[in-house]
Amino acid sequence: MTTHIPLRCIALFSLILSVTFIAAFSQAHEHSSNTNLDPEIDKRFEQLSAFVNKEMTEKTVPGVAIGVLFNGEHRTRAFGITNINNPQLVTDKTLFQIGSITKTMTGTIMMRLAEQGKLDLDANVRQYLPNFKVKDEQVSANVKVRDLLTHMSGWVGDHFSTKAGAGDDALSRILAEMTELEQLAPLNSVYSYNNSAFYVAAHIIEVVTKDTIQNVMQSMIFDDIGMHDSYIVPSDVMTKPYVVGHNNAAKGISVAQRWALYRAAWAAGGGIMTAGDMLKYAAFHLGDGTNSDGDQVMQQASLLAMQATQAAKVGTKDAIGITWHLSSVGNLKVVTHGGATNGQQAYLLLIPEKDFAITVLTNAGNGRALHQKVIAFALEQYFDARNPEPILQTRTHQELVEYAGLYSRPFRDLKITVVDGQLMIQAIPKQSFLGNEIAPPSPLRAFNFFETDRIVDKSGNFKAEFIRNEDGSIGWIRSSRIFVKQ
Repeated sequence: MTTHIPLRCIALFSLILSVTFIAAFSQAHEHSSNTNLDPEIDKRFEQLSAFVNKEMTEKTVPGVAIGVLFNGEHRTRAFGITNINNPQLVTDKTLFQIGSITKTMTGTIMMRLAEQGKLDLDANVRQYLPNFKVKDEQVSANVKVRDLLTHMSGWVGDHFSTKAGAGDDALSRILAEMTELEQLAPLNSVYSYNNSAFYVAAHIIEVVTKDTIQNVMQSMIFDDIGMHDSYIVPSDVMTKPYVVGHNNAAKGISVAQRWALYRAAWAAGGGIMTAGDMLKYAAFHLGDGTNSDGDQVMQQASLLAMQATQAAKVGTKDAIGITWHLSSVGNLKVVTHGGATNGQQAYLLLIPEKDFAITVLTNAGNGRALHQKVIAFALEQYFDARNPEPILQTRTHQELVEYAGLYSRPFRDLKITVVDGQLMIQAIPKQSFLGNEIAPPSPLRAFNFFETDRIVDKSGNFKAEFIRNEDGSIGWIRSSRIFVKQ
């Protein structure tokens, strides 16, 4: 039977744990790679830690781990508990699922294989997988390896399936399921986040290396970079301290079922690690391609290529690199990736010009709201950097009607209506995730325009953009993924 703890109780519980345990164990929870710590950086990190402690209580997030890398100094701190049903203290050795941040590791492997002459990013996928197929034959024949890593393939990206099983053939089996995936946009036309493209990328890695993706990830990422508290096989975590995910709802908070990601999706989102290892990974991508032992793992030019624009995110000022998302905060260029699994949310942000990185790992489904606040606070504290509040625009009823309608993709629909001069959006799930029940339609959410085709909700945290066809008509709405106007 699922245990539900009222919000006020878990908030109080988290507060008690935070005050009692974090104060008592602060030295055990904080780590630096440098013996001569900058007191000003220490001060900022303490302010950040206090902010995290407050926000996790307000947002009902049971456990958090953060890490900051600045000018070569590493700091991590842990907060709260791992599991409301079996509460253990989160420490620096506690493992969190990092979700789709794993995609950047898959991209890093491909760049290393390209350096070794074993892979060509600009080759057609069929050069490595002759039988590769989605529903559109032209796309099947012409999609390139690079397109997989930049989310520009255009086909349905949210293909979640446990049917491929747990064997060494899981990737070939899930690719067989993809043969009828439809195009939501033409190849290389519109950025749309795509998980299933990384199943293809992982299978190419297996074919090229003649090894399983988990073995390649272990050797080419975890071992070579020196990440000794990182895993991709769920069963390897069983004897380690780790968090479970939590779902947040009006009736309370509960442990999320199921925990492990299915095998075919490991390269798309299966990474499991500590905040400390997340910083080691960040330091590698901010560096010259050597690991902490001075071994040359990868050429710096390849790291920089991953952080260079590959395609614009049409409708925004942002871009996509090779797996990394490229944007700005104030005058700072930032390189980011987030991750979400069942009841866990993670985030990693790099600022190469400042030799800075921050990661926030959480064990709650609403952890995204926490890490957005924490990242914004940190960038203000460290660099006085912030993006201006969007200036809302008024639109007439007739102007708003152009945007109304049903926008669809296989996983969920978005129903957009105009109510009392306001654009209202309702999400309508159509498929389940990891075998869970299909969620009910969301409450209506009000949005306002702040640029020509861009909208933002009242919280200011959720933005979307309408994307037009060549003839000027509206073709899609995108909130990382595109939905096709019907």
